Amino acid sequence: MEFHSQARHRFDNGIISLMPYTSEQHSLITSNIAGELRQLFKDSQCRSYSSDRMLYVSVCNQTFYPDVMVVCGPSDLYTYKGKMQATLNPIALFEVLSDSTQHLDRTRKWDCYRQISSLRQYILVGQEAMSIEVYSREDDVNRWAIDLYTDPDDFIPIQGVQLPLKEIYRNITFEAAEENRSDQEELDQDKNT
Repeated sequence: MEFHSQARHRFDNGIISLMPYTSEQHSLITSNIAGELRQLFKDSQCRSYSSDRMLYVSVCNQTFYPDVMVVCGPSDLYTYKGKMQATLNPIALFEVLSDSTQHLDRTRKWDCYRQISSLRQYILVGQEAMSIEVYSREDDVNRWAIDLYTDPDDFIPIQGVQLPLKEIYRNITFEAAEENRSDQEELDQDKNT
């Protein structure tokens, strides 16, 4: 079904459903991350894939389509069905949070993702505000440190490169921030009259 389909599907707890629609902001953030990583990794053995690359987590016997996936060195592949091959060995996975997916990103996906032995980082990217949570594996155990990045001048370290937040959020406007700025400008004008 997936190999010939125009749409992507997810299989979750025995239920097949269409992958949810993504907003323009979600798509732009995903493109920004994958594009910037492609540039940063151009002289290395690492590469980034966008959300059309399938990931298979054998421990959970599930496939996923992370928003961005980073693989370093040769890809370990799993023949999923027929000619379909899924990646087995990401070192970093990005999910852009949305109202319809963030619960799944923080629970069932995370429960499976952290079982991937090659995974070093799981990055949750906000699209309503500049806010990025980075879960980093400590040593080779299943213990994870969490860091929060909110400053446009911050950089996220990934496999020897520095991913700038300002590039992740390039050409992104936050509605709440715009509304607050407009409200503040209106208050300032009232004070001056």
